[in-house]
Amino acid sequence: MEQVVMPPDFWNPDKRSAIVLWWIAPAGSDIPLCATDLPPDMSVHVATALDSSEDTPACDAVVIAAEFSLAEKQSLCRSAQERDLPLLVILAEGEGAGSELETLSQAGADLLLPCFHLASLLHGLRRLVEDRRHLAVMRDAQVVQDQARRMLKIAHWHYDLENKRFRMFNGEVFGLEGLEHSQLDPISLTRSLSARVPAADLKRITNSFRQAISDGQESFCHYRWHHDDGQWRWVEMQLTRSDGPLLQINGLCVDVSERYQNQREITRMAYYDPLTGLRNRVLLERCVDELLAETEGGSSKVAFFYFDIDHFSRINNVLGHDAGDELLRLLAARLCEHFKACGTPTDDMLDSLAAGYFEGAGCRKKGLGRLAADSFGLFFRVADEESACRETVDAMADELLALFNEPFLHNGQAIYLAASIGISVSRSGDTARELIQQADLALHEAKAAGRCCSRYYLPDMMPRLSQSLQYLDGMKQALMRREFSLFYQPRVSADGRRLLALEALLRWNSPEMGMVPPATFIPLAEESGQIVEIGDWVFEQACQQLVAWQQGPLAQCKLSVNVSARQLRTPGFVDHCADQLRRSGVEPSRIELEITEGVLIDSQLAGDALGALRALGLGISLDDFGTGYCSLSYLLRFPITAVKLDRSFVRQISQETEKAAVVGAVTQLAHTLKMDVVAEGVEDIADWQALQSLGCDQMQGFYFARPMPATELECWLETLTP
Repeated sequence: MEQVVMPPDFWNPDKRSAIVLWWIAPAGSDIPLCATDLPPDMSVHVATALDSSEDTPACDAVVIAAEFSLAEKQSLCRSAQERDLPLLVILAEGEGAGSELETLSQAGADLLLPCFHLASLLHGLRRLVEDRRHLAVMRDAQVVQDQARRMLKIAHWHYDLENKRFRMFNGEVFGLEGLEHSQLDPISLTRSLSARVPAADLKRITNSFRQAISDGQESFCHYRWHHDDGQWRWVEMQLTRSDGPLLQINGLCVDVSERYQNQREITRMAYYDPLTGLRNRVLLERCVDELLAETEGGSSKVAFFYFDIDHFSRINNVLGHDAGDELLRLLAARLCEHFKACGTPTDDMLDSLAAGYFEGAGCRKKGLGRLAADSFGLFFRVADEESACRETVDAMADELLALFNEPFLHNGQAIYLAASIGISVSRSGDTARELIQQADLALHEAKAAGRCCSRYYLPDMMPRLSQSLQYLDGMKQALMRREFSLFYQPRVSADGRRLLALEALLRWNSPEMGMVPPATFIPLAEESGQIVEIGDWVFEQACQQLVAWQQGPLAQCKLSVNVSARQLRTPGFVDHCADQLRRSGVEPSRIELEITEGVLIDSQLAGDALGALRALGLGISLDDFGTGYCSLSYLLRFPITAVKLDRSFVRQISQETEKAAVVGAVTQLAHTLKMDVVAEGVEDIADWQALQSLGCDQMQGFYFARPMPATELECWLETLTP
């Protein structure tokens, strides 16, 4: 790369590299100095006064000749001093008295020569000019530094440890112009700080100061400063100890308020939920941990509610996610108003968190936060005594559930929500994460108990969870290991003499866990999504089994297969069924798909999928009819071919006239709509006879047969009475 060489006068604003001397002498006097006497970088301009014009060269130094009187020299000195020019005065004979020297020095003379001596004159002038130029450079640098400090909002100070004096520079950055280059004793300094710095922050300053004094290491701290303009500023301070000639503490203070303003937004995103404004899981855990630390070993403990909205996914599916978000905001506002535990972040709270100081975050007694999509957390302090604790927690749970009694208004529509609550109460040594996990386990129990209720955490819930995880892990391998199999439960004619259909029921025989009850693993498969793959396998096996029965006594028997809501919502499910029917060659009318009423909640999705399945020729039966979300309108809106009465209507129907009336009405309606009626759960002859008299078409239950493997069906068929 070519080197760029700057000209000698590049850094000289006047484009001069030489030293220009002004020789001031009375008119007509001899000048003992000529150009040949000067070095190459010096030149001389002779004048009778310090008056300058455009034609005169700039002056670097002034020499006052000896011919002037003392008073004239004194006047010229003052004039040169006003122009801030280096000044050398040549004394006349007899002017060496001490008073005269003092007079000229006070007037501004930098150097006094007792007589003209060329070498001394040139040497003195060069030293004066170089010193002055060096001072000018330092002064300019200081100006630049001061401007930079003002732009960067930096002030610095020194504290003399021996004399206990404080000096501040560039104090106007913090509205302390009065302290600029002033000295303060420790008492005055403390008084000044206490008037502008909060007590907690002043304590941090004091600790940092003591640390810098004691170990000599750099010390940092952040504090708030009340400026003269009425605003609070955040200041970052660095302290160092100087052990040089002066034992002192050096401080550098930077106004970092803008950085803190940006940090507030980052902190808000890190610790608060953007949708509801509530604390997020991270901050909620920190709040709970802080309260747990306060209550440890005392007369109180911490209760935690983990609650969510029952069936909230249906809100998103039916009304849309925007409506779901708005309902969550409305719920958060209602919770905050009632419990007064919202903890909306103030600037002070965000500043403390941004600086790394967690001093309560506004949650000393109770707090509220959003844990996940529609899940929330509420914690509060309760008495340690068991009965008082239980009374408080139960009352709080009742209050929380009661908040859902009133509808939420969205676009003029009243929407009712319900919640389930899991409750945990702290024990010695518990952490926030453990407390939240315990409440989450209790929430699952509340949902299993029917939802819209609360349940306490019990120690045996954790082993059950571990067992559930073991089941989930086992199911992932069960298909590959061929651990699943199908059992079949017969459905017979109303008179009990003919086999009309079989229901395929899934069984799991695990080498490690043995026979796992369907009521245990099927809900887990639903929840985890594994039911989709398992359900596809069941349908394939059902088709293959029908093919195997085509040459035997079961050649005309129908087969019903259970289908979950998740399967029906899975893209490609209808195509998969069609593909299996085509591959196996099974007549579609021999297969009936059993669905529950929960499948029909999303009417559009259910209608499209069921319509496509019915178009393939498959039958559709509505299982567990009469429970859950039962609606007679379902029988009109969907392509249902059969209705299966829930066992709760069948059991002891012979003794309960109300049940008989309901079953009779449903049976009559189903027949009018050309649907078959199946009674499941028939366990004794009296119920069978009652159902038969009410017109039920088919019977299923232990009274006729229990579920059995395919190999036992032909033997069972022989027991039927012709």
